[in-house]
Formats: sequence, C-alpha cells, structure tokens
Amino acid sequence: MSQKKRIKYPASHDEGAMGDTANKLLLLNWKNWTLQARKPFQTTLDILLPVLISLLLLYLRSQVDPELHSTQYYEPFCTAPMSIPDLPFLCPPNNQSLHDPLSMILSLTGGNSTPISQMSLIYSPDNQEIAKVMNVFKIAFHDVRAEKNANDLTTAFKMNSKTTFAGIQFDDTYSNITDLKKIKNFKVTIRFPGELRIPNGRDSDWQTEFVYPPLQEPGPRYSNSSTGAFPSYHNEGFLLLQHVLAVSFMLSQDGVVINGKNDIANVVEWIMKTRFPLIYMQRFPHYEWYKDLLMEVLKLVMGVFMILSFLYPCINTVRMITIEKEKQLKESMKIMGLSNWLHWTSWFIKYFIYMFIAVCLMLIILKIPWFSKYSVFTYSDPSVLLLFLIFYTSSTITFSFIFCTIFSKANRATMVAGVVWTLTIIPYAIYLQMDSTSLVTKLLMSFCSNSAMSFAFEIIFTYEGIGEGVQWSNMFQPMSLDDGNRLGLMIMMLMLDTVIYLLVALYIEAVFPGEYGVPLPWNFPFTMSYWRGNPSIGADLRDSLLSIDNEFFEKEPKDLVAGVQIRNLRKVFGTKAAVENLSMNMYENQITVLLGHNGAGKTTTLSMLTGMITATRGTAIINGHDIRRDMNSVRKSMGICPQHDVIFEDLTVAEHLYFYSRLKGLSKKKAVEEIETYIELMELTDKRNAKASTLSGGMKRKLSVCVALCGNSKVVMLDEPTSGMDPSARRALWDLLLKQKKGRTILLTTHFMDEADVLGDRIAIMAEGELKCCGSSFFLKKKYGAGYIMTIAKGPNCDEGKITTLLKTFIRELEVCWSIQP
Repeated sequence: MSQKKRIKYPASHDEGAMGDTANKLLLLNWKNWTLQARKPFQTTLDILLPVLISLLLLYLRSQVDPELHSTQYYEPFCTAPMSIPDLPFLCPPNNQSLHDPLSMILSLTGGNSTPISQMSLIYSPDNQEIAKVMNVFKIAFHDVRAEKNANDLTTAFKMNSKTTFAGIQFDDTYSNITDLKKIKNFKVTIRFPGELRIPNGRDSDWQTEFVYPPLQEPGPRYSNSSTGAFPSYHNEGFLLLQHVLAVSFMLSQDGVVINGKNDIANVVEWIMKTRFPLIYMQRFPHYEWYKDLLMEVLKLVMGVFMILSFLYPCINTVRMITIEKEKQLKESMKIMGLSNWLHWTSWFIKYFIYMFIAVCLMLIILKIPWFSKYSVFTYSDPSVLLLFLIFYTSSTITFSFIFCTIFSKANRATMVAGVVWTLTIIPYAIYLQMDSTSLVTKLLMSFCSNSAMSFAFEIIFTYEGIGEGVQWSNMFQPMSLDDGNRLGLMIMMLMLDTVIYLLVALYIEAVFPGEYGVPLPWNFPFTMSYWRGNPSIGADLRDSLLSIDNEFFEKEPKDLVAGVQIRNLRKVFGTKAAVENLSMNMYENQITVLLGHNGAGKTTTLSMLTGMITATRGTAIINGHDIRRDMNSVRKSMGICPQHDVIFEDLTVAEHLYFYSRLKGLSKKKAVEEIETYIELMELTDKRNAKASTLSGGMKRKLSVCVALCGNSKVVMLDEPTSGMDPSARRALWDLLLKQKKGRTILLTTHFMDEADVLGDRIAIMAEGELKCCGSSFFLKKKYGAGYIMTIAKGPNCDEGKITTLLKTFIRELEVCWSIQP
C-alpha cells in the first residue's frame, strides 16, 4: 500500500464573495505553476531566452566602447562652389579645379548635362529697379528674364524646370517701386527645384520640413564636411545666389550699374571705395563629444532583438492556453465553476511573473557596467526602463490572448501568433523609410506593440547617445523640435495596447466561442441583461410538470423536484437534425439515463445542457436558470464527465480532486476530505500520487467521474462514464453513483441495457435524435416486453413438427419465426 504524499496546496482566504474569488484565483495559479514546474526545460527557456539575447548585447558592448572626439573646428569656405573671376566680391573657392563658370558643367546640375551658360534665371515682379539688381547675373547665365508676379514665376519655372537654374521671387509689393533706397526691409524668396540636382542616396529633396535631422546623433551632422554636406546649400548654388543677390542689391542702392562684363570696373571701384570685404562662411565648431557606434545601431535594430527575446514566451503563452481549449479542459472548468475573467487573470499573472523575472535579469545585465565604465544603458534610470518593459511584456501577453480565442488548435494558433506578432514591427520599418512622420502617425503605428517598443528604444538610445539617458524628468520631453515623440507617450500607448488587446480577446471569445460554448450577440456589451444578469425562472415554471399524452411515456412524478427541464430542444448540423424537439424532466435524487445507440443524439443533448454547444431552438431550465440566457448561473452547480477524459496530464489523482473540489467552492479542509472519500470509493489508493498520464484508460474514466461528482455538484452530467472499464470497475462505479445520487440530479448516457436497468430511476430512449419513450425500468419492460428468443440448431434428421409440439406443451404462446433447412 502506497504512502500518502503530502501535497502543498495553495493558501485560502476567508469565506465570502471576495474570499471565494481570491481562493479561486490562488487555486488557478497553483494549478498553472504546478503544471509549469513539471516542464523544467520549457520554464527555463521562457526565462533564459531574453537573458541570452541580453548577453549577446553585453558582448557587443564589451567590443565597442564610445569614442571620444575632440572639439571639431572647420575651415572657412566661399559661397561659390566654383571660381567666378568676373565677380570680384566673391572669394576664390577652395576647389580651384572648378574655375570656368561659362564652360563647366556645374556640379550643381547633377545629372543635368546643360551648362550653366545655357541655363536661365527668372525673377518677379517685372520692374526696372528690380532689373538693376538682377543684371549682375547676366554675367554667368544665358538668360535672365522677368515674370509679372509670383504666380507667373511659379508657372514658368514648372514649364521650364530643366533649363531654369532657379527663380528669384521678390515681394509682389515691389512691382511699383521707383527707388531701391526706399526698400528698408529687403524681402526675397529663392526658389530651387524640389529635388536636389546632387542627390544623396534615397534622400533627394531639401528636407525643409526638418529643423534637426530625423535621426539625431550626439556629434555634428556630417562631421567631416566643412560645408555642411547634405542637403548642400553650397554645392547646389543656393549660397552663391543668396550672396550675389545681397551684394547686387547693395550695389544697386549705391547707384552702381552692371549690365555686363564691361561694367566690372564699376564694381571694383565700389569695393575700393566702401572697403567691402570678401565674405567667407564657416561652420560653427562643435564641442568634444562621444560617438557610440553601438547606440547608433541599437537605435534602429533593438526592436528586432526584443522580438527575438520574447518570441518563444509569446508563442508558448498561446500554445499552453490553447492546449487547454483544444482538450476542452477550459470549457470543463467553466462548466464546473470557473469564471472567465479569473481564467484570463490567472494566465496573465503566470506569464507576467515569468516575463518580469526575465526583464529584471535583462536590466541587470544591460545596466551594470561589467567590463568598463560603460554599459548598454549607461545613463538611463533603471526604474524608467523597468516601467517601459513591464508594459511591453503586458501588451505581449494580452496580444497572445487574441490568438487563443481565435483558434481552437494549439499548433495553428502558435504558428499564426508567432508570424503576426513578428510582423507588428512593420509599421516601424515603414517609418524608417519615410522622410517625415507626424506624431499622430507614430501614435497610430504604436497600436502595434512591437512598433511602439521600437519607437521607445529609438528615444532611449538617442538619450543614451547624448549622455543624458531617459529619466523621469525627460519622459515627456520631445526629442527635438521636429520630433514630438516622447518615451512617456510610448509607455502610455503600450498601456493602451494592453487594454485594447485584452478587450478584443474577450469580445472575440464571447461572440465567436468556437466549437464549444454559447455565443453572445454582437452587441452584448450594450445590453442591460449582460450587466445586470437574468432573473431566475419563477417557481411556477420550475415546478411545472411535463404533460405528454402518449402511451410510451410514463406519467411524471408529482412529489419530486425537477432539477432539469428540457423544452423543445433542437439541434441542427448543416441539414441534419441531431436532436429533434426533445422535451423531458429530470428529477433530484434520481439518475436519469439517456439510452440509445451511437448517433442517437445523447452526447449532443448533454453538450447543449452544459453549454458546450448552443441549441438551434428550444431551451432547458437547470436549477431555475435558462441555458439560453444565464449559462454562468447554470454552471455554478454542475459537474460533468464528457465522453472523453478531460484531465490534466501532469496533475496527480489527488491534485485533480483537490483542484475541482476547490473550484466548485469547497473549503480547503472539505476538499482534502473529498480526496480521501473518492480515492477510497473508486479504489484509486495506489494511484493517488500518480500523474494522470500514467493511468490506464479505465482509471482515467474513474478519475473523470470523481471530478464530476466532487464538490457537491447538484447537477451531474455523465456521458458514457463506464466506457473502457472492466466489469468489476463498472460495478464499482454503479455502486458509487447509486450512493451519490441523493441531493443530486444525475443525467447519464449509455448504450448498455444492463447499465440503464441498474442505474436508471427513469430511462429515456433516443433514436435518430428523437425521444421515443421515457419511464422507469419496470414501465419500459412492461410496455416493450416481447419475451425470449430461442435458437435451435437442427440436424439432418430433425423432426421440426415434433419439437414444436413438445415446446408448446410448456410455452403456449410459442411462435416459429423462421426455419432454415440444414
């Protein structure tokens, strides 16, 4: 005889509504953790995979330290990208190879092969005083012409964009100016083509929508370029036009006339007279800075590392939850008292704890400077990072819940969830390819949690790159004037994602429960009955008798309470009616047997009564509650043993009985007593601490029946409970059911006549989905008693007549059904 193994059961709270809820939550967590503890490899992988990715980042950190750059100074440069000796107020450019503006093909024109000497310059408005300012450009350009106003200039530029170098748009109020000296505030707009003539890779426009670079770095932009590089106002000729235009305006105001090269002497004289200097430009120096190549890379790819870190925990969450759904364990628990919100809460708590442990280990690895004074998160506040990662993992868990509700098969759910979860980074990848993205667009993209996470890490590593790190003080500060995104906003979006994903999962489960479960109407959140519940059925209906005027139905007892009342129940699959207009009562303290061959509709009837499938028409009243409107109340007093075993493979026999007894509301003490009672009654003493996966088929059926009975279930549904049992085990189960029927309404389905005869207080025979008769065993025997059939094997010399005469002397009503010659 095996010794009792002490099982560590979860602590319990005081009785009452809150105590009962807390006890069930503790119970579910105990079940989840017990099952997980028996999968050590899976448990280790859930936690260590994020740690392994963090170790990879730690290795990269050890190989790449920030590089200190000294203060950067830049050489002065001229505004002209080439030499124009005919304009003596321009300094000579650094690049002396570009010295002939009349014959060279400007670098300004990029892919355009038209020399500048053949290009035009247009301006507006058309005014003689303005023409004096523009005449200086005739030295370099083929044509300098005027347009009437700004609109005409724009139209002309668009029509001749390939041969027009630029447009100079003076204020339209200058159209009537007669003296340039009256202009106190010189207003002019220089118009260039929208696309650069010297593009830089995929960036081909001026990016005037930005004040700062979209991806900011701690050092200066294009630190090796003295002229500021892309978009190059120098190489494109913008600075040249701006410089010449300003000097020409001053010359014209002083009365210096320039109509061509012959008037250059006037310019030289003016320069000598006014001591006009040569003007150079110089980039502002940049103070010393650290260039951290790792930060620049992680800013863009950290999202991918995080997806790899939590891919397995995500799909494992989906797999574990969906397995319970696939094996009908979830529906069985719901039938026996499990609230839906407790189910999801327990799973959330389990995986939140796993991911929280993983996140804490990640932060320890990435925050502590192990090999030098630098870590991956050198400057950031770890509490801010922890808050961000907590909400990211929370959104990951509730995202997984969605696929648990959509699919009923674990393998399919796991595969689709992994693919879709990975693809939620696509909005962020699209953002990286866009020149500019508004804050609203980023927030919309952040409804995909992995995109929100990637935006957040971009902010985090931007702050790390400038040596500030993310702090509580800068959580809601924009990264720049151009980018209003903030880490605080991304954390709020992850919070919102968590809630939205959860609501979507709950809604899908309620409206599309899948193969098992009763769907709610699509607008159920807006119905009063959903929030306030449905009233119980009145006593007049609960106690009403079923009146069927048929010789094959025994009269209903008047002194018993009907625990289950079925009214016109019908279920159609496609075009075939599995159950047709079933009406009957089942009474407390009795076992009602549904007898019929396979396909008669027994299991379908039981599934409708338990809410595993919804009825096409009709209803049933169970303990005063309508299965159509109040299935949750129906299930509070129900136990079920389905046709197949719904047991947890890695829980022991004793743990099963404890779990379901507590789930049905028993106290811890009474649940332990239930274990001893049913283990002894079903002769499972030697298997009390054996996992369910090690039990034989017959023992699993015993355990399933005990699960249905334990916890004082008032209504017990047993679908062919003795299938797979040997004769002695069947007899033991019959004795148990006969002892346990007091105070219960038991419905049992079978196709064994002897089982129905022994157990059935009332027997209902079904065929082709219809109820053919119903009554006690005695009633049915009397109604259908057809005697006995005797089979006699005849030899070659048998005298059939003599044998018949002899038998009739003992059996007067003997009839010969058929006779076959040997």
